[in-house]
Amino acid sequence: GAIWLRGGNVSVQGGTVIATGGAGGDAIASQSSNGGDGGAGSTGRIRIDSPASIAGTTNPTFTQGGSTGLGISLHAFELTQPTPGRVFLTNKSGAPAKVRLVVTF
Repeated sequence: GAIWLRGGNVSVQGGTVIATGGAGGDAIASQSSNGGDGGAGSTGRIRIDSPASIAGTTNPTFTQGGSTGLGISLHAFELTQPTPGRVFLTNKSGAPAKVRLVVTF
């Protein structure tokens, strides 16, 4: 998968943003002659766009993108993944905001 974060000031706590490949699937026993187990997924990509320096680390290491269009009023968001397959984006600023969050697995 891929993760793309944009913000005026981005601070990533170690181990909280990851895009690693998932485990391969097991073959169905009754169909094991059809090729066997599925392969593991590959490592994803992470991009962070910010006009300020970016604090923290990601897995894999993020690529820093541009900051065009980020000079507008900004909001504070918290991105958490409490369990595999579930992602929460919380608006911490208290102000209404339009957000587009695209998560791929």
